[in-house]
Amino acid sequence: MIGIEAMGCYVPHHRLHLKELQHELRIDNRTLHRLLWERKLEYIAIEQDHTAAGMLAKAADNLLAGKKLTADDVGLILLTHTLNPFAPYLVDPLGKWRQQNGFADTLTFAAAQLNCASIHLLLHLADRWLRAHSQRTGVLLLAGDKMFIAEERCLDDSFVAGDAAVAVYLSRHAKRNRLIHSFIVGEATIYDGPASPPAAYAWYQQSFVYGLIKMVQTALNECRLSPQQIRYIFPSNLNETTWLRVAHALDLPHDRFYYPTLKELGHCHNADPILNLARALVERLLQPGDYYLTLTAGMGGTFGCSLFQY
Repeated sequence: MIGIEAMGCYVPHHRLHLKELQHELRIDNRTLHRLLWERKLEYIAIEQDHTAAGMLAKAADNLLAGKKLTADDVGLILLTHTLNPFAPYLVDPLGKWRQQNGFADTLTFAAAQLNCASIHLLLHLADRWLRAHSQRTGVLLLAGDKMFIAEERCLDDSFVAGDAAVAVYLSRHAKRNRLIHSFIVGEATIYDGPASPPAAYAWYQQSFVYGLIKMVQTALNECRLSPQQIRYIFPSNLNETTWLRVAHALDLPHDRFYYPTLKELGHCHNADPILNLARALVERLLQPGDYYLTLTAGMGGTFGCSLFQY
């Protein structure tokens, strides 16, 4: 069965409390209070040494340390990011890593069109590719971001971005974490984030929660499951306010939404749901047969959701 067979995470050791970042983020005391006490953010992971490409390589190395893979095991490498740190164009951010690890000739693509929901675009593409290439064993997925303008870590009083990267090996021979289906939606209500026309941006900020609710309902309806059959939802580290609203709308207890890394790292873009899933596996929170979801939202009205069975 197609599913997650191995994961690797890279998170910087350097963390700063929001109070230490207040001046750098240019936020006032009222915003700081809301981020800490309503949004439930606390520490932010900040990479000081590696580039975004280096962080991706570190995550991949951590995966390979626990699961030996060769070019025969990886038919395709897919990577994604929310920011655009890979410049100039035509530079392969994984070129050196692929040469060093025996994947120099492995087909490699980047896909980042859904912003912070692009991890689900990768899962969707990888699943489709494996189904279309029955002779190939697996796909390596990589997602990571590093903020390079400090004050842009904070989006209003909504979230504060951290730095992290993850690697996922999706295999057709997985014994656990079966990928049942991935769903992606791009409504594209705005195109320029906070620089969009004020009325359009305000509408997006008020309405994106309903997009998340609709995304979950669509996934469950398509797979003929009820919300109560889902053991956990591993979401993006947006903020606690968002997930309280989504849980209430779905008539689910809030503790079904598992995001312990929110307080520890901040919003690490596409890496978030994998970081939270990895923590749940370490804590042994899932039992054989449990259904779970990963859930993301991207700036502008992009949404992703994948259903797995442990």
